[in-house]
Amino acid sequence: MRPKKIVLIGIGSHSFGLMTVRDLMQCPELHGCHLALVDINENKLDIMTRIVNRLNDTWGADFKISSSTDRCDVLPNADIVVVSIERRRYEMWKMDI
Repeated sequence: MRPKKIVLIGIGSHSFGLMTVRDLMQCPELHGCHLALVDINENKLDIMTRIVNRLNDTWGADFKISSSTDRCDVLPNADIVVVSIERRRYEMWKMDI
């Protein structure tokens, strides 16, 4: 059986990205999974990929880490996809008031 593949779209967000990765890596049942990181901002993706690799090594989670600015590169064979993107967040929130 192949390891599960988890795709995180919008990883460049420090609040969503780091908290989600922390939760996944602290779950022993997920150790050894393939974790694919996606963000359209190449700089943020690079920073988060380096951080995620360091956390993976530090916590011994044994995740296979990959990253791409194009979700189509990593979505094939995904078992789980988590999407956290926002657009005009504050403008949209004001509509709820």
